[in-house]
Amino acid sequence: MLPSRSSTRHARLGRIRTCQRATAPALRACNSGSKASKASCSSTVTVQPLYTANDLPDGMVTELPGQAPYLRAGNGDAAGWQICQQVSEADAKQANDIVLAELEGGATALWLTVGGPCGVPADRLGEALTGVMLDLAPVVLGPDEDALAAAEAALAWAGESAAQLSLGIDPLGERMRRGASARPGMTPDPAAVAGLVGSGARVLVADASPVVEAAGSYAQQIAVATTAAIAYLRQLSDHGVAPAQGAAALDLRFAVTDDQFATIAMLRAARLVWAKVAETLELPADAPAPRQHAVTANTMMSHYDPWVNMLRTTVAGFAAGVGGADLVTLRPFDARIGKATSFSRRIARNTQSLLLLESHIGSVVDPGGGSFYIERYTADLAEVAWGLVQEIEKAGGLEAALASGLVAGWARDAWAATRADIARRKKPLTGVSEFPILDQDEVEREPLPVTEPVEDETALAPVVLGTDYERLRERVDAAGGPPPIPVVQLVSIATASARLGFVANALAAGGLHAVPVEPLTDPADLPAALAAASPEGANWPGDAGGIAVLAGRDPDYAEHGEAFVDALHEAGFDHVVVAGKASALPAADGSVAMGTNVVEFLSALHERVFGGQS
Repeated sequence: MLPSRSSTRHARLGRIRTCQRATAPALRACNSGSKASKASCSSTVTVQPLYTANDLPDGMVTELPGQAPYLRAGNGDAAGWQICQQVSEADAKQANDIVLAELEGGATALWLTVGGPCGVPADRLGEALTGVMLDLAPVVLGPDEDALAAAEAALAWAGESAAQLSLGIDPLGERMRRGASARPGMTPDPAAVAGLVGSGARVLVADASPVVEAAGSYAQQIAVATTAAIAYLRQLSDHGVAPAQGAAALDLRFAVTDDQFATIAMLRAARLVWAKVAETLELPADAPAPRQHAVTANTMMSHYDPWVNMLRTTVAGFAAGVGGADLVTLRPFDARIGKATSFSRRIARNTQSLLLLESHIGSVVDPGGGSFYIERYTADLAEVAWGLVQEIEKAGGLEAALASGLVAGWARDAWAATRADIARRKKPLTGVSEFPILDQDEVEREPLPVTEPVEDETALAPVVLGTDYERLRERVDAAGGPPPIPVVQLVSIATASARLGFVANALAAGGLHAVPVEPLTDPADLPAALAAASPEGANWPGDAGGIAVLAGRDPDYAEHGEAFVDALHEAGFDHVVVAGKASALPAADGSVAMGTNVVEFLSALHERVFGGQS
């Protein structure tokens, strides 16, 4: 037992908060040349351009998959992972139709939303799961209103097969999402939760995905998942549940992204950190690691050009499987747009089927094991995450860290840094900040129920990586479509094409259409060239907000640039932008180049084109 106020528990808790000795030598990575940040509050790992055998962690874990510390896999079976399809449908009959279609189409597990605006009512759960055989398809609950009611309904339906259920109770996850306004039904009495452990089901889930959905780092996500699990074990212990029994009733849930190697390392590092907790709490050596459920992050999904989301989820799903996740859920490509269709659900499901059944990714356990890069990355990430675990525990545990705003502050700081990188296109978003398509037909879906944002600074507010670009695109859509911006090429297509392509992509990221004007060397030819290039019905310079762009090489700017700036001014274009550094053409009114804050640049152009229009 681990009574909450006994000296035994306090001794173990103290070890979690202060212990520096790692379960596996890999956790000592930062003390042996790690490139992880040295700041105690840092959550990032610096990636090097090349890794060699010298970068392998000292005393690298060599235990087989399925053996503690579970670096290489939570189990040693080369059976792959379970394709866990999410079903969010309030109508029980329609939910059942979707459930059966998912299983017939290749899903091997289900994640069913229960309650709330998108979930089947708890009292109709059995109807939604009619025809499901739990021994073939485990069911994970996603309660969204009354966690105990959902759990009781599921247990009544499952009968003796409850071991194949995950009840999804997650009070701390509710607090992450809603802060002080957490719903009572989603934060049930710990005694009632402890009473469910004897059912054989996995009762609790430590869901840290809100961290990544708020743009927090992978190290922060590992730390939050780990400390949530610790908190749940304490609560269960307070009500008579032994730590080993509590750990067996626990799932860990992580958001995964299209950062392939980081995702692989994150899942491996999470198991290393859990092994440290298991050792500190003196769990049996043969106690299995909690099951890992990987879910593709909604934060990386785009509203515009949603087809690119298929690529994002494919990479994320591949990385989750290679990283050793036990269940993997891929969000449909249209998740940001509205209610998923049978087509988008099928694409999500078949993506995993291709990874498992055609590529046979699951037939190799821990394929990244032994890679200089992945082993180093895993060790560094585990070390940083363990430091954050200790920081949370020193703050009084995860509940206190959430209430104080510590975790939300981490996420806000991470989002500010990420947002700046996205604005400068240092972190590219395909189809959003890079290679956007302006003339693509809009994908229409039935809208999802509107949920009011949570006004609580301690909550982890979800973000969308492309939000600043999408707002610009939405403004253009509201105004009736992309305004044409002339891009005057200097000298020749060969010399101007590189910067023409660059500026066309930059403008398109904000919904502005770059119109190439034929290459020129004589400003006297400009009026005729503008007339020839002007789209039908366009009225330049007015429709362009008085904006024009010059594209060419720096030597061409030096020879011809100032004369063309003057000619464009005379033609009524009062804001001439040079594609390149401002120093290349000081006479220009603006510039855009690599490293420019493109969001600020585009926002300024929007003000010129649209003025006070919203």
